[in-house]
Amino acid sequence: ADGPLPTSGVPRAAVAAERLYSTQHREISALCSRIGQLLSDHHLVDSTEVETGLRSVKAVAVHPDLRRVLGASPASLLIPLLRAAPQSVLAVETLACLTYGLDSSAASGVLPAEILPELCGWLVSTVGGGGSGGGDAADAVDPAMASAALGLISNFARCSEAFCRQLKADPAVKRLYKALIGALTHEDLTEIVVSLSSLASLLLNEPLGQKLFNRENIDQTLEMTFNVIQECLGTHGRGGPQARGEDAAQFWVFANCIDLLVSLTQSADAVAALAASDRFRGLLHSLAGCLAEVGEAVPSKVLELFASLCDGDDKTRTLGLAWS
Repeated sequence: ADGPLPTSGVPRAAVAAERLYSTQHREISALCSRIGQLLSDHHLVDSTEVETGLRSVKAVAVHPDLRRVLGASPASLLIPLLRAAPQSVLAVETLACLTYGLDSSAASGVLPAEILPELCGWLVSTVGGGGSGGGDAADAVDPAMASAALGLISNFARCSEAFCRQLKADPAVKRLYKALIGALTHEDLTEIVVSLSSLASLLLNEPLGQKLFNRENIDQTLEMTFNVIQECLGTHGRGGPQARGEDAAQFWVFANCIDLLVSLTQSADAVAALAASDRFRGLLHSLAGCLAEVGEAVPSKVLELFASLCDGDDKTRTLGLAWS
């Protein structure tokens, strides 16, 4: 039975919500352990129990606290899911949700060295399978699987240098780069933003990345990103899109745009473009309004961006006007 919760000075509704969350958290943790066991012991990725469980986990995986718990004990679900990924789009989609926002300290546990070669090879062939141009290879790529795998590349490239090294060492990595660049004309805005974020994480300060993210392209990228973030704030009010329910899809677009901005702040050209942008100053003020809103997901993304803008004296001086 649940023990008593402290109630002094806390509204009853908040106490009830905390108790409900605590119960749900335990149930989801138990469910994750059960799915991981079925995947590890019996490889039942297509079973009804596993599919139903994965859909439940995916639905709540946006909660940062749940992702932290899973990240702290990756063997329970994440590693079995990684091994099962090539067999199931749902498994990859769930992985992409669970590993979103993974930090570098947790990455080594989720991505042990022994699985990196096989994982990276599979990601390159899945996302870039038709990138070399033509024929049966292009037809063999499942668009839904490729889209889900792209989410994994974006997540892991942001948090793991070992993953980036292994991915770049793959003999077919040029096909991957070509596929990512080709995705910049995709009709789905999330696909475009995630592809840009992946390219920035992998190549930003390398020769190819400097060509891709030259000043003209950076200006266009920033303009698109500002438009999307401003639209999200305008549609959902100053609190931004919520991370669950009907707003979830737009939250992921919003979050990936913030991630792209964070990645671009590692480029001196991008920092200079931000400092020169009047729109960026207004956007910062709009985003600052989200910090007082209820919920953790949107404020945490805003804080990530603000922290990246203060990372280093040179960057802070260059952006000084943007904070005025």
